[in-house]
Amino acid sequence: RLTAGNRETLCALIQTPTEPVTLTITLDLDSSSTKIGELSLKSETYRCFQFMVPMVSSATVASISVKIQGRVDSLNQDTKVLIEPPAFIHIVQTDKPIYKPGQTVQFRIVSMDTNFIPVNRMVINVLNQDPNTNRIAQWLDKSIKGGILDLSHPTIPEAAQGIYTITAETDKGEAISYNFEIKEYVLPKFEVTINLPSVITILDDDVTMKICGKYTYGKPVLGSVKAEFCRRTSPFFWLSTSKQKDICKTFNLSVTLAGFAINAFNYFDSFEVTAELEESGTGMFDVVMQVSTITFEDVSSSYKPGLPLEGKVRFNGSPIANQAVYLYVQDSLTFTLSTDQNGLATFSLDTSSWSESVSLSVSTDL
Repeated sequence: RLTAGNRETLCALIQTPTEPVTLTITLDLDSSSTKIGELSLKSETYRCFQFMVPMVSSATVASISVKIQGRVDSLNQDTKVLIEPPAFIHIVQTDKPIYKPGQTVQFRIVSMDTNFIPVNRMVINVLNQDPNTNRIAQWLDKSIKGGILDLSHPTIPEAAQGIYTITAETDKGEAISYNFEIKEYVLPKFEVTINLPSVITILDDDVTMKICGKYTYGKPVLGSVKAEFCRRTSPFFWLSTSKQKDICKTFNLSVTLAGFAINAFNYFDSFEVTAELEESGTGMFDVVMQVSTITFEDVSSSYKPGLPLEGKVRFNGSPIANQAVYLYVQDSLTFTLSTDQNGLATFSLDTSSWSESVSLSVSTDL
């Protein structure tokens, strides 16, 4: 397989000729023939020839012919090759993805080969269409020199809002398309952020949240803050009972968890907080139904009867010291452990009575 326009190399090895011969190599394409190389030799020879692959507009089958001619004998061999037209990359770039009505759309068409080397092209047609596919601008027979063609088009203040399309076609029949948007928008003058704890436990009575407003240049925003703190009902409990209302409270500064049904299962295990400071921001954090997540550590997946099975349990998240942890073997309470200052508790189990697979579990509840 060859690519049109590329420089290729063909190598030939002639072994132990019995008489002086002439080697001729040609590339036959349609009705034309291009000589790749010719060589007269008397002994074993290895030679390489460089040649340019002829241009084609579509994939074309060609033939490489090798002929060795001596005084008496001759040898001919043909090999079929596929010549494909060169591949190019054409893209459209705008100076920004969204414009306001009345702004000027500046864009460029970039052309390069697959090695990212700029190529010259003639763009025979460039169209700019509005959301209703109306032609609002057109350029004809523009040259792409050095791989880049810069164009621009001013929009009117009454321009229709929506998606606009730029299409282009080169003299080689290559098509390019790109979309941009025109819409009214206002850059935010300040942003509202909500800082919340990542985890709330069922033992917490209060939660502290921090709501901040900052201008884009960093100065704090002065104003009043309104926050809504909600626990949404779970749709999975609507099947057996009537739909319950979300639990929501509105606060100015502080939040208490009283009245949020922390131990109820028919609500999502998360709170949703919405804060308003002329513009609103939203934060989410999880609620877990235990003090923290507990995991096993350094516990072997197999045991040998008679030898102790040792391991550790750890609280993930913030370490909790002197926390009671209940270790169960086959769903039967075996040990009551206590965590150290790192939230870690160790255990050692007697396996002398074990004879098959055993399940271990750990909990903070009896």
